Amino acid sequence: MTNFQQVHQVLKRHQDLHLSLSRKYSELHDSSEDGRDGMLFQLLSEHQLRLANAIKEYSAQASIGVLNTFFQYTEDPSKAEAIMAFQQSNTLDSALVESMTMALDKQLHDIYEELREHAEVASVQELFANLRDHLEQQKIRLATDLATIPDV
Repeated sequence: MTNFQQVHQVLKRHQDLHLSLSRKYSELHDSSEDGRDGMLFQLLSEHQLRLANAIKEYSAQASIGVLNTFFQYTEDPSKAEAIMAFQQSNTLDSALVESMTMALDKQLHDIYEELREHAEVASVQELFANLRDHLEQQKIRLATDLATIPDV
Protein backbone atom coordinates (compact mmCIF):
# COMPACT_ATOMS: atom_id res chain seq x y z
CA MET A 1 0.00 0.00 0.00
CA THR A 2 1.11 3.52 -0.66
CA ASN A 3 -0.01 6.49 1.32
CA PHE A 4 -1.15 9.18 -1.08
CA GLN A 5 -1.33 8.94 -4.85
CA GLN A 6 -3.06 11.09 -7.38
CA VAL A 7 -5.60 9.57 -9.77
CA HIS A 8 -3.24 10.01 -12.74
CA GLN A 9 -0.61 7.97 -10.88
CA VAL A 10 -3.13 5.22 -10.10
CA LEU A 11 -4.23 5.14 -13.75
CA LYS A 12 -0.64 5.03 -14.98
CA ARG A 13 0.13 2.12 -12.65
CA HIS A 14 -2.88 0.21 -14.00
CA GLN A 15 -1.99 1.04 -17.59
CA ASP A 16 1.55 -0.26 -16.99
CA LEU A 17 0.12 -3.42 -15.45
CA HIS A 18 -2.03 -4.13 -18.52
CA LEU A 19 0.97 -3.53 -20.79
CA SER A 20 3.03 -5.93 -18.69
CA LEU A 21 0.30 -8.57 -18.88
CA SER A 22 0.11 -8.09 -22.63
CA ARG A 23 3.87 -8.70 -22.90
CA LYS A 24 3.52 -11.87 -20.80
CA TYR A 25 0.83 -13.21 -23.15
CA SER A 26 3.03 -12.30 -26.13
CA GLU A 27 5.87 -14.30 -24.58
CA LEU A 28 3.52 -17.28 -24.19
CA HIS A 29 2.46 -16.81 -27.82
CA ASP A 30 6.08 -16.81 -28.96
CA SER A 31 6.83 -19.97 -26.92
CA SER A 32 3.75 -21.85 -28.04
CA GLU A 33 4.13 -24.57 -30.64
CA ASP A 34 0.39 -25.24 -30.90
CA GLY A 35 -1.47 -23.06 -33.42
CA ARG A 36 -4.67 -22.84 -31.39
CA ASP A 37 -2.81 -21.99 -28.18
CA GLY A 38 -0.82 -19.36 -30.05
CA MET A 39 -4.06 -17.78 -31.24
CA LEU A 40 -5.41 -17.86 -27.67
CA PHE A 41 -2.33 -16.14 -26.26
CA GLN A 42 -2.44 -13.55 -29.04
CA LEU A 43 -6.10 -12.76 -28.25
CA LEU A 44 -5.29 -12.45 -24.55
CA SER A 45 -2.41 -10.10 -25.35
CA GLU A 46 -4.70 -7.94 -27.48
CA HIS A 47 -7.28 -7.95 -24.68
CA GLN A 48 -4.73 -6.47 -22.28
CA LEU A 49 -3.61 -3.92 -24.88
CA ARG A 50 -7.21 -2.76 -25.33
CA LEU A 51 -7.51 -2.31 -21.57
CA ALA A 52 -4.23 -0.36 -21.40
CA ASN A 53 -5.37 1.85 -24.29
CA ALA A 54 -8.73 2.44 -22.62
CA ILE A 55 -6.97 3.70 -19.50
CA LYS A 56 -4.79 5.94 -21.67
CA GLU A 57 -7.94 7.36 -23.31
CA TYR A 58 -9.64 7.89 -19.94
CA SER A 59 -6.53 9.73 -18.74
CA ALA A 60 -6.49 11.93 -21.84
CA GLN A 61 -10.18 12.80 -21.52
CA ALA A 62 -10.35 13.35 -17.76
CA SER A 63 -10.12 16.84 -16.37
CA ILE A 64 -6.98 18.01 -14.61
CA GLY A 65 -9.02 18.28 -11.40
CA VAL A 66 -9.98 14.61 -11.57
CA LEU A 67 -6.45 13.48 -12.48
CA ASN A 68 -4.92 15.46 -9.63
CA THR A 69 -7.34 14.16 -6.98
CA PHE A 70 -5.56 12.26 -4.23
CA PHE A 71 -6.25 8.74 -3.04
CA GLN A 72 -5.08 7.44 0.29
CA TYR A 73 -3.79 3.89 0.62
CA THR A 74 -4.09 2.59 -2.92
CA GLU A 75 -3.10 -1.02 -3.51
CA ASP A 76 -0.42 -1.90 -6.04
CA PRO A 77 -2.41 -3.96 -8.57
CA SER A 78 0.66 -5.95 -9.58
CA LYS A 79 0.79 -7.35 -6.03
CA ALA A 80 -2.73 -8.80 -6.21
CA GLU A 81 -2.76 -12.57 -5.74
CA ALA A 82 -4.18 -13.65 -9.12
CA ILE A 83 -1.99 -11.19 -10.99
CA MET A 84 1.18 -12.33 -9.22
CA ALA A 85 0.29 -15.98 -9.81
CA PHE A 86 -0.07 -15.36 -13.54
CA GLN A 87 3.06 -13.20 -13.81
CA GLN A 88 5.14 -15.86 -12.04
CA SER A 89 3.74 -18.78 -14.04
CA ASN A 90 5.51 -20.16 -17.08
CA THR A 91 2.82 -22.63 -18.08
CA LEU A 92 1.81 -23.04 -21.70
CA ASP A 93 -1.26 -25.07 -20.70
CA SER A 94 -3.98 -23.06 -22.43
CA ALA A 95 -6.76 -24.23 -20.09
CA LEU A 96 -4.72 -23.16 -17.06
CA VAL A 97 -3.81 -19.82 -18.65
CA GLU A 98 -7.46 -19.22 -19.53
CA SER A 99 -8.49 -20.01 -15.94
CA MET A 100 -5.79 -17.73 -14.55
CA THR A 101 -6.93 -14.98 -16.92
CA MET A 102 -10.50 -15.20 -15.65
CA ALA A 103 -9.24 -14.95 -12.04
CA LEU A 104 -7.01 -12.05 -13.03
CA ASP A 105 -9.90 -10.16 -14.68
CA LYS A 106 -12.09 -10.81 -11.63
CA GLN A 107 -9.41 -9.39 -9.37
CA LEU A 108 -9.03 -6.31 -11.59
CA HIS A 109 -12.80 -5.82 -11.51
CA ASP A 110 -12.70 -5.94 -7.71
CA ILE A 111 -9.79 -3.47 -7.60
CA TYR A 112 -11.64 -0.97 -9.83
CA GLU A 113 -14.75 -1.37 -7.70
CA GLU A 114 -12.73 -0.81 -4.52
CA LEU A 115 -11.17 2.33 -6.02
CA ARG A 116 -14.64 3.56 -6.95
CA GLU A 117 -15.93 2.91 -3.44
CA HIS A 118 -13.02 4.73 -1.79
CA ALA A 119 -13.18 7.77 -4.05
CA GLU A 120 -14.63 10.74 -2.23
CA VAL A 121 -15.25 12.81 -5.37
CA ALA A 122 -18.19 11.87 -7.61
CA SER A 123 -16.27 12.43 -10.86
CA VAL A 124 -13.50 10.09 -9.66
CA GLN A 125 -16.10 7.50 -8.64
CA GLU A 126 -17.57 7.77 -12.12
CA LEU A 127 -14.14 7.34 -13.74
CA PHE A 128 -13.45 4.09 -11.88
CA ALA A 129 -17.02 2.85 -12.44
CA ASN A 130 -16.49 3.45 -16.16
CA LEU A 131 -13.20 1.53 -16.08
CA ARG A 132 -14.87 -1.34 -14.21
CA ASP A 133 -17.71 -1.40 -16.75
CA HIS A 134 -15.26 -1.21 -19.66
CA LEU A 135 -13.41 -4.21 -18.23
CA GLU A 136 -16.69 -6.13 -18.12
CA GLN A 137 -17.45 -5.22 -21.74
CA GLN A 138 -13.97 -6.36 -22.78
CA LYS A 139 -14.45 -9.65 -20.91
CA ILE A 140 -17.60 -10.28 -22.95
CA ARG A 141 -15.74 -9.45 -26.15
CA LEU A 142 -12.89 -11.74 -25.09
CA ALA A 143 -15.28 -14.61 -24.34
CA THR A 144 -16.82 -14.19 -27.79
CA ASP A 145 -13.39 -14.09 -29.44
CA LEU A 146 -12.24 -17.16 -27.53
CA ALA A 147 -15.30 -19.09 -28.64
CA THR A 148 -14.42 -18.45 -32.28
CA ILE A 149 -10.86 -19.81 -32.13
CA PRO A 150 -10.86 -22.76 -34.50
CA ASP A 151 -9.39 -26.11 -33.60
CA VAL A 152 -6.10 -26.31 -35.43
